[in-house]
Amino acid sequence: MDARQGETGRGPPEAATGGTRPAGRLRPRSLSTLAPPAAVRQDRGLDAFISYSHRDAEFVHQLANALEHAGLVVWIDADDIPAGAPWRDELGSGIEAADAFVFVLSPDSTVSEECAKELARALDLGKRLVPVLLRAVDRIPAGLDAVQYVDATARDVASTARLTAEAITVDRDWLRQHTQWLARALRWDDRGRSKGYLLRGSELDAAAAWLARQREGHVPPPTALHTDYVGASRAAEKHRLRVLLGAAIAAVLVSSTFAVIAFLQRGEAIEQRSSAESRALAAASVSQLAVDPELSVLLGLEAMEEADTPEARDAIRRALVESHVRAAWEVSDGVSDLAVAPDGDVVAVGAHDGTLVLADAATGADRWAVQAAGTPIRRVLFDASGSRLLTSSDEGIVQLWDAVSGDSLAAVPGTSGAFSPDGERIVTAGDDGSARLFSAADGRALAELSGEAPMTGASFSPDGESIVTIERNEEIVRVWDVAAARATEIGSFDLLVSEAMFVGDSRVVVRAAFDTTVWDVPAGRLVAQLGMSFVVVPSPDGDRVLTASVDGTSSVWTTDGEEVAVLRTPHGGFVRDAAWSADGSRVMTAAADRLAQVWDAATGDVLAPLRAHTGSANAVSFGPDGHTVLTGDGTGIVRVWDLPDAVVLRGHGAWDAPLDERAADLRSVDFSADGEQAVTTATDGTARLWDVRTGAEVLDLPGCERASEPFSCLSGAVMLDHASFIIDGEIRPDGEAVLTVGSDGTVQVHALDGTRLGRFGQGTADGLAAASFDPSGARVVAAGTDGMAQIWEVETGAQLATMRVGAAVTDARFTPDGQFVLTSDEDDELELWRADDGAHVRTVAEDAGEVGGIDLTADGRFVVAPVDEGARVYDVDSGAEVVTLLGHTGLVTSASFSPDGRFVVTSGFDRTARIWDARTGSELAVLRGHEDVLWAATFSPDGRHVATAAEDATARIWVCEACTSDDELGRAGRSAVTREFTPAERSRYLGG
Repeated sequence: MDARQGETGRGPPEAATGGTRPAGRLRPRSLSTLAPPAAVRQDRGLDAFISYSHRDAEFVHQLANALEHAGLVVWIDADDIPAGAPWRDELGSGIEAADAFVFVLSPDSTVSEECAKELARALDLGKRLVPVLLRAVDRIPAGLDAVQYVDATARDVASTARLTAEAITVDRDWLRQHTQWLARALRWDDRGRSKGYLLRGSELDAAAAWLARQREGHVPPPTALHTDYVGASRAAEKHRLRVLLGAAIAAVLVSSTFAVIAFLQRGEAIEQRSSAESRALAAASVSQLAVDPELSVLLGLEAMEEADTPEARDAIRRALVESHVRAAWEVSDGVSDLAVAPDGDVVAVGAHDGTLVLADAATGADRWAVQAAGTPIRRVLFDASGSRLLTSSDEGIVQLWDAVSGDSLAAVPGTSGAFSPDGERIVTAGDDGSARLFSAADGRALAELSGEAPMTGASFSPDGESIVTIERNEEIVRVWDVAAARATEIGSFDLLVSEAMFVGDSRVVVRAAFDTTVWDVPAGRLVAQLGMSFVVVPSPDGDRVLTASVDGTSSVWTTDGEEVAVLRTPHGGFVRDAAWSADGSRVMTAAADRLAQVWDAATGDVLAPLRAHTGSANAVSFGPDGHTVLTGDGTGIVRVWDLPDAVVLRGHGAWDAPLDERAADLRSVDFSADGEQAVTTATDGTARLWDVRTGAEVLDLPGCERASEPFSCLSGAVMLDHASFIIDGEIRPDGEAVLTVGSDGTVQVHALDGTRLGRFGQGTADGLAAASFDPSGARVVAAGTDGMAQIWEVETGAQLATMRVGAAVTDARFTPDGQFVLTSDEDDELELWRADDGAHVRTVAEDAGEVGGIDLTADGRFVVAPVDEGARVYDVDSGAEVVTLLGHTGLVTSASFSPDGRFVVTSGFDRTARIWDARTGSELAVLRGHEDVLWAATFSPDGRHVATAAEDATARIWVCEACTSDDELGRAGRSAVTREFTPAERSRYLGG
């Protein structure tokens, strides 16, 4: 609301109206008397609070009237406040009591201070947000910008009210309980968190059960206050039960018979209470996933210790996926910089108090520590061999250290220093206007490059033949030919120059106060402007530049100034450090928001958010393997993280034909029975076999006399026999042959040496969608776009049965016993057929979606099918829908069970694969890294890996961290944590 007097009339009525209500102002809705929000809640519930500028009052009154006619109770305007009531307090109470917060967007409301305060209060309370766009605005306030708004600009009031009512009332039971428990929690918080206001008994059970439901993805999620309130209630109840249990035991000594009965009853009650407490702890675990995943693991383990509930297991699995930290240790003070040795064995850490520490990169065990400076160490660098270290600080001394012993080798003047690429020389920048070169072996002076003003930076080109320097005051950047001691001035800048460095051998990137620029040195010209940045890091190959800004945004650019990727989830504070992986495929940024993020350098997708930092994330570095990263924060904690990674299978489309003519979209992927190999098929007309451990294509196949690059005997034979795109493929159960489906309308079976074993189908273009083997590998069933599914015998090629589905068949699968076939079709039906004669048995489901990629559990009891942006699991016998899997933001293309049926993996247009609990529907993991649509995803035979295939011409093999068995779950959780609960965490969650 807008309380600006004279402009809006909002605020205490007398402030704007002289104590007289304007005509036509609204009375409280659906109430016979003026009543505060608390009374509304006790009566029938307050559905929504409407925040708006008074300039939009006419529309809002009409909207409120329409909502009232729809049976909703809304709170608007100062008229809904009893006479004499504190104006701001009552507005705040109205927001607290309402299930939803409606914000009418207009140019006036978006600049209103009162509306901003009301929105802030609604965000604090975790209210459901329903923006209604009345008039176009320049910006949508933070907090509302991620919410789909109701567009009233082209609708009448009635239509707008209908859509607004739908947004307010969806999932109303969850919403009402969100408000109910929040009101209780607020009362407890207002009363100094007194125990007298905590929940007990059935109320506690109900609140804990509601909190545990957050894993189902309800919106809005519980707030931290919800979690604190239920946790404190649970801890108090646990203490009370212990007292009661003690009394029950004492009663045994007085009256054994009745006491034993009471004790057993009490034991049953305690067991029930333990289950409730386990669910509450599991809910707390889930609530911490986006804050501190390692704490989530600890809470999940505590939940399982309390009682082995499905919620506890689910919480641990989700936490294992999100928590990547594998080791942590503390240095003497806040970390200012760190560097990992080239072999990855050790890490050098510079601290704010001037301490330099060399530690084991895996465990944190100190090798040595020295007091290197009296001020913060600004930079730590290893040479190319990893045997020497270079440090610089604000003391104007650059120091050289023996990385093995910690002995000081040399101390030379300079504000900064850098090794040459070969590690043989050091260059320093000095306040006297000179850049000096020294021997890295002993600190012996080699050369001096004299400028005209104090130098603040100097670094080598990748070939070591040039040096770029910065001269302060004049803000001049020069590039020096080291051998000739001759300089070329790039330019004199109007603004303070903070950094200058080479990008490749002939270009230099310059970071000035408000702009980062790229210069072509030989041509002496500006080639790109990259905008303002706080951190600049060139890629290892020198083709790109990573920039990060004070507003938390980061970008990857070509050296010509093309922005190729933007961090999709900006940091909430300014970025302090950034780094590239050695292969240049990923970058990592660390910021003042206590978060480090690893993201894809081509797409900007976040691959791993590294949470749990206790202070600002100040320094980051990739390990040389690219799978491990290290971070240091402002509290002095260094952490080692394992990145979720995948083996990439890359090679389709790699021959002379232009890719735009011979596309290489991967359409299927399947594991061999032993899980050691995988076959992929693609629109380049080949089927390729891969070693899943190394990612190498298997070219020397059994029976091949000669493997012609880049084709194996298998891929060459498939390409020649089909002469078309390959749209599906599968390895025969015995692992000795491969089935492929071509866009030429044929199914072919080839031995691994390329020998054709069978060819089926009509050979009509676009005639088939998919095919698969029966469990024995003797038969093949194919799904036809002509409305039929057909079964052939591989050995003879004889057609055994035809199933006349009617609509175009999108997939067909044998049941595990081989007696039946299940089909999916474009009429959204799942049908069951007899495999021996093709007779129809029954319709399993009628709304299963038209996209293929269905799968059955190993016992044949359940089938999973993609449906629009989700997937559904059905009971094959009854046709009942067991669970719905929702979370993708695009069309789902395939769904597959794990071998034990416990999990499901889906693939989709949103470029992700997702792992689900097949029993509860909980989303356990999201696999990110592909750059285009995913067409297939499947589990390995042991259920510990997932393979995905996408339009980006790659397949990937992922470790499924969530797919741990129930028996191993506790052990996996304990091995994934590096710490115990802090006293504050123990008090908050465990009550002691």
